[in-house]
Amino acid sequence: MKKIVRMLHIISLILLISVVISGCQAPRRPGNDIGLENGNNTDQERTQQESRVVEVNQEVIKSEAAADSLVDLRGIVDATVVFWGDKALVGVIISEGIIVEEMRNEIENIVKESNPTITSVDITTDRNIFVELDDVQQSLIRGEQINNISKDVESILNKINNTE
Repeated sequence: MKKIVRMLHIISLILLISVVISGCQAPRRPGNDIGLENGNNTDQERTQQESRVVEVNQEVIKSEAAADSLVDLRGIVDATVVFWGDKALVGVIISEGIIVEEMRNEIENIVKESNPTITSVDITTDRNIFVELDDVQQSLIRGEQINNISKDVESILNKINNTE
């Protein structure tokens, strides 16, 4: 008799534990269906976002290569390049004097060689703008959202165009 009572206790304890465990699952939230079409969260949108990230990463790699090539030029101490659509924003720190037209043309050629889709190259030697441009480049390297960076780029572009 004691064995039967003991067995019933064990079975009821197991049932109680299984009910508690199954009842403690987190509830499903609407809109949390990863991979399923549900409003704004579709596989197609995610694929487009991933494609944009890959595209931005390729642009960052090209811009870093362009900046490295610019630093190899005589008279340029440091350089940063940001590709933004069909524009290239270039910040250079020169060793002395001012940037001459010949150097501007050389910079433009190097940048366009590194990214043939570029139609416009904006160049600045202003150290403050250089720092801002470098911050944008670092943000792109870290993979920050393009939407967050676009205001900064537009501001820098306006500053470059106003200082020339």
